[in-house]
Amino acid sequence: MISLRAAGFDQAQVQLVYELAAERVVPVIAGMAAEYEKKMAQGRLEAHFGGAERFAAIARQVKGWGERHLPPALFETLAATPDGIAALHHMMRAGVPRFLAGVARHRPLTRSDCAAPRRRARGGRDSPSAGR
Repeated sequence: MISLRAAGFDQAQVQLVYELAAERVVPVIAGMAAEYEKKMAQGRLEAHFGGAERFAAIARQVKGWGERHLPPALFETLAATPDGIAALHHMMRAGVPRFLAGVARHRPLTRSDCAAPRRRARGGRDSPSAGR
């Protein structure tokens, strides 16, 4: 492989070539890599769900369920990866978790909301009235 310097380029010309490559070639390679990753993810999902047609049907169901039951930011985050899509499908099949069905849609969760399941699991031992 011949170097640019050996081909007669001076330092300014070599720098210009590198800058042009960074400006033009790197984005093309990044786009190709993203497209490759997208195809690999699609293939993983199709294999996981039993084929392209079955995955397409499930994807429509999961999309509709997620838009109806989850906050938009959560749905978009989960739907961005194959593992997230599989998790959405599992959540859809299992039914809406209670915290998503009610409280989260009407008001933000509080510390008390988050601590309640732990208090119930401990039999109320940590509540202020537990020792009385």
